[in-house]
Formats: sequence, structure tokens, C-alpha cells
Amino acid sequence: MFYPGDSIQGFTIIRQLGKGGMGEVYLGEDAHLARKVAIKELSSALGSDESFTQRFKHEAQLQARLSHPNIVSLYSFFEEGGRYYMVLEYAEGITLRDLIRQTGPVPYQRATTIIRQVLEALEYAHRQKIIHRDIKPVNIIVGANDQVKILDFGISKIMGERGLTGTGQMLGTVNYMSPEQVKALKDIDGRSDLYSLGVTFFEVLSGRLPYDTLTDSDYEIMNQIVQAPMPDPRSYYPGIPEKTVAILFKMLAKDRDERYSSAWEVMQDFEAPVVSMPVQAETPARMVDPRPQPQIEVPANAWAPGDIKNYMTQAILVTLFCFIPTGIPAIVNASRVNGLIATGRVDEAMAASKKAHNWIISSLVINLSFWVFGIIMSIITQ
Repeated sequence: MFYPGDSIQGFTIIRQLGKGGMGEVYLGEDAHLARKVAIKELSSALGSDESFTQRFKHEAQLQARLSHPNIVSLYSFFEEGGRYYMVLEYAEGITLRDLIRQTGPVPYQRATTIIRQVLEALEYAHRQKIIHRDIKPVNIIVGANDQVKILDFGISKIMGERGLTGTGQMLGTVNYMSPEQVKALKDIDGRSDLYSLGVTFFEVLSGRLPYDTLTDSDYEIMNQIVQAPMPDPRSYYPGIPEKTVAILFKMLAKDRDERYSSAWEVMQDFEAPVVSMPVQAETPARMVDPRPQPQIEVPANAWAPGDIKNYMTQAILVTLFCFIPTGIPAIVNASRVNGLIATGRVDEAMAASKKAHNWIISSLVINLSFWVFGIIMSIITQ
């Protein structure tokens, strides 16, 4: 274990970033290049186990093969004192899981921007014949300007590879597993990553997972993954476009032959003006597990576009008859609302509507204040 100020191989430890079953991850600084790095240490308890040592080396070898702006890069791998270390690019930002916890459902335009970057990274990795096998929000870092980095290729696999991960082993996080991972099929391919990303996309859009997770039984969740129909994310967050939902449900097809065959195909449908596949979603009440589904508090910005007022008439009236300095901002914001709705920027439209309404109220209050002040002054001067 390291403490702040400790050094190893020219790297100074700043603090611990996290700890898991395989070991610890530290934030460090490269003394020679003056840049921050993430140092991943294999647990000493596992370092004596040859199978874990081989898996750690295997992870480093796979990571070294990947060079993409949306994938964390490997800088170095070394052994010291019988312990094994990886030095990785430090991805500044927050995990997608933390983003969802902070904001609730993410507006679909922003969600799509994030998911498309993950798709670009997966398309690149899949072309290298590498599948991630554990795509989930905690392994996706969202940085400044929503720049995305994928973490943790620790259980990745070269397509067709055998040895470290034999048939019958399920690796990954249950909630995000594909049906073929749940069934422990031996010929897992890139379509499994697309399914896991589809579950992630559903969670980003709706603020919740598509399955009932109020259970301690992994078996119940796995049964839902294999058998239960998908709910419509619009049940939880209105206003998601039909095209986006259609793409989502093709990513989440339980039969992988009905799923997208590549990340590139998903990106092409995002670019296309119309998606031809039908949306066949079930409401949560028709899911296999009959127990009540967990509810989320839908934020105000989850309103459907038709519920948003532009207040243009009121803004013009208060500008003409009340107070021009506050009436003009009301008109400016009111004029933005319809355009923002037309381009699908529902959250921004909602914010502009609120600003227009607030300026209108300010105009009325100021105008009323002038009238009251005038009446008071006329009484005093009589």
C-alpha cells in the first residue's frame, strides 16, 4: 500500500483513487514529464497466484494494443519487489454513474454525444479483435466538454482466444451483462459490448436500469436479462425521440443476430435521418417480475416539449406597457424557446422559458412598484 508522497519508479503518489478485488489504483505524478498518471497495483494477496499474475499481464498487453482518444492509454508496466504495476493515462472527470446520480436522466442530445464516443472506441477495439466485456457507467469517464474515456480492459478478451477465460465463466457486472454472457456462451463477440452499452444508454436516458434490481438474487436479474421484455425509457423520461428509442432497442435485442452487428452500424443509424426498425417496448407492468418497479423522481427538465411555454405575448406586453429594461430580456429568452424545442434541446428550452417567465414577473413587480410609489408621493404632496 502507498501513502501520499511515496515514490516508485520515478512516480510520486498523490492519493488513492480506488480499491477493488484485484488491487489498488493510485493517482500519481510522473516526475520527469510533469503529468498525472493512474498507477494500478496488483494486490499482494493475488501476486503469488500465477493465474492472477497472468491475467494482470494479459490486461496490460491488451491495453498496450489500444491507442484511441476515447480509451485510456497504457504508459508503462513493471514489476518491483515481487509486485506488478501498470501506469495508465489519468482520465480527469467523473464516472458516467456519478453523472447520472448528479443529474438524473441525461437529456438525449447529451446522452447521444457520450454514447457515440463509446461506440467509436468500441468500433476501434473490435477491429483489433478485442472485446471489453464489462461496459458499464462506472467504467466510462466523462471529462471536460463531455470528452469520454473508457477504463478497465481487465477482463477483455481477444475474439476467439482461449485459456484465461474458459467456457462457463461469467465475467462482468450482472446488471449490464448480455443474454449470451448470462448463458455463458463460449463465442462472445463485439455484439455483447453493444448490448451492455445499450443497457448503459437506457440508464443514461431514463435515470434507471431496465431491470428490477430490488433483489439480492443475481439469478432473478439474469432471468430478466434473458426473458423479460424491455420497458420503454419514455415511461420514465418523456420527450426521447422515436429514432433514439429505435436505436436503443436494436442494441438491446435479446437475440444477438437481431442486434447491430457492429458499433459502426449503430453510428450510421445515429447519422441517418430516419430509423426504419420498429420500436417494440413493453411497459414495466408487463415485465416478468411482477413486483413494483423502483421509482425515480423525474426532474422538472423531463417535461415533454409540448408542455413548455414561450411566453412571447406576455413578454411583448410587459415591454410595451411595463418596464423596457426587463421586458427586452423576456423577449430574447421567449424567442429562443421554439427554436430550441425544434432542435430537440428540451432542457435548454425549459431554461429559456423559465428565464422569460422570471423577467416578465420582474417587469410586473417593478411596474407595480412605480405605480405604488407614484400614488404614495401624490398623497404626500397634496
